[in-house]
Amino acid sequence: MIPFYNLCDLAHIQTRLRDRSEQSHLHSQNWDEPSKKRLNLQPTNIMKRVLILCTGNSCRSQMAEAIWRDKAAGQWQVDSAGSKPAGYVHPKAIEAIKEIGLPTENLISKSVDQFLEQPIDVAVTVCDNAKEACPVLPGVTMLHWPFEDPADATGTDDEQMMFFRRVRDQISAAIENYLNESTNH
Repeated sequence: MIPFYNLCDLAHIQTRLRDRSEQSHLHSQNWDEPSKKRLNLQPTNIMKRVLILCTGNSCRSQMAEAIWRDKAAGQWQVDSAGSKPAGYVHPKAIEAIKEIGLPTENLISKSVDQFLEQPIDVAVTVCDNAKEACPVLPGVTMLHWPFEDPADATGTDDEQMMFFRRVRDQISAAIENYLNESTNH
């Protein structure tokens, strides 16, 4: 049975992320020159990592993952996950992403569990359910960007697609603003 995590009850995730963020990373340790050469540890720009969270990981977080990856131009490692992954990426989310020329081939619905032991610099919740879910995590910058759920759109296919586009564009603007602000500081 796949464990279900209500994003409002992620205390175990908070603890595991806190423990992980307190661990030393290879790049932060003092290594002597022979060890650096042997391990091929050369000075490098460490890529920041963002994890975009929602419940189903089928619409908003998937659009955010594709958009952030594009706008960050290789400067961020970008992943998205859900507490209760839907198991698919919504077809209209895929369409909305493709409309702006972004790839969708590698987008899959993922569980937050697979990221708990990995270093994360920024966690972004993109739904109100997740706002209650993600307490402040030491060492992880927490952002909450509440977007309406386009999966709840009603009406004709065209009206539903308009809803997806609107949310996609809101997500894009939020990411662009964040990236612009973070590079100016």
